[in-house]
Amino acid sequence: MFEIAAVTNRIQCLEPFEERLRKLRDAGLSAVILREKDLPDDAFLALARKAAAIFEGSGTRLVINGRTGAAEAAGIRDVQLSLAAFEKLCGEDPARPGSRSGSSFDPRFDSVGVSCHSLDDALKALRLGASYIILGNVFETGCKPGLPAKGLKLLEEVSRAVSIPVLAIGGIKKENVAAVKAAGAAGACVMGDFMTAVSPEELCAGLRDALRGNIPGNGGAPSGRAGTGFDKRRLALYGITDRRYFCGITMAEAVEKAISGGMTMLQLREKDLPADEFLKEALEIKKICERRGIPLIINDDLGVALKCGADGIHVGADDMSVSEIRMIAPPGFIIGATCKTVEQARKAEAEGADYMGVGAVFPSPTKQNAIRITPEELRAITSSVSIPAVAVGGVDIDNAELLRGSGISGCAVVSALFGAPDPEAAAAALRKKITEVVNVDRRY
Repeated sequence: MFEIAAVTNRIQCLEPFEERLRKLRDAGLSAVILREKDLPDDAFLALARKAAAIFEGSGTRLVINGRTGAAEAAGIRDVQLSLAAFEKLCGEDPARPGSRSGSSFDPRFDSVGVSCHSLDDALKALRLGASYIILGNVFETGCKPGLPAKGLKLLEEVSRAVSIPVLAIGGIKKENVAAVKAAGAAGACVMGDFMTAVSPEELCAGLRDALRGNIPGNGGAPSGRAGTGFDKRRLALYGITDRRYFCGITMAEAVEKAISGGMTMLQLREKDLPADEFLKEALEIKKICERRGIPLIINDDLGVALKCGADGIHVGADDMSVSEIRMIAPPGFIIGATCKTVEQARKAEAEGADYMGVGAVFPSPTKQNAIRITPEELRAITSSVSIPAVAVGGVDIDNAELLRGSGISGCAVVSALFGAPDPEAAAAALRKKITEVVNVDRRY
């Protein structure tokens, strides 16, 4: 059976990480590799123990990446190591005979997988007794920007040269997974898509369908919601750029930091930038968002949104209508609409908007003349439609609590995020607070 494994990265998740682990456990995967390289050893061990309890008794193997001590302490008997770490585990003895199981030299583990990047790496791992190899990156991947793809040719060479299973990693999707199997791989590892997919179970099933040569056609977009499958959790911490607020760093740097801190969606807003400069900037930011696994929304300008390959657009009451955009935009294109009344909210929903921005909920330094929305009006708007709402306008760490119970799915933030000296720290604090506020009211 062709193995499909998920590699974790909790920063990309749109929900509590333990909830994502439970979904992965139930998704029909062969294995889940717990990576989380940024965690200190004690925090990683605590997470590994929780993960062990979650996967106990399931048909999905839990693998620890890199930290053999944590694996042993948590009672997890499968590990994945770099080649250098594997050599160290073997006592740096290149003469050690090969073996089909890591347990032959270390009884703590049932299997030891080794990450390899060349045929020589793979042959060395085989000689030292690796249980299996993970070879990458096979295709270009946003997780490692600028790193050239190794390609299917190397995958085929390695698969033929070694007697242990070879799992491919890097840029693997349902469109290319069949080619990975045809090249001789025994399985595939996927990170980003399994961290961000609304349904890991459906993603896994889609990969297996593709392996059988059964990839469903798109079939075009239906009317109304247009089949975007928009996940309201994307709205949790919705950053909106404003170059006036960056504290001595570039926009690209600010966006990177905000994503690292927990920003879940980004709107690129440039009211005064010429179209050609806006497009150039959008192309740069799109690469970052794609690599980091969050949607990029363009404010107002449909031409720029389509040319840069953005995930969607946000429009106001005086801009192009949602229905007009829906007729032009490709399937899956996200459309957000600013709504200040119940009537506008109902119109946006009827025309096919995926979400609405409601505000200003507080005085805003970005739009000092913006019409304020009272708490009562906010609740009336969110309760009048089924599409999710993001509160916008002056939201910060101190006043977000006042939005509790309002029916929103998240907050759109400008100055409190991009005007902070450290956008990463600001994003982390805002994400934590907003998640607490939003989780009280699960209308959707």
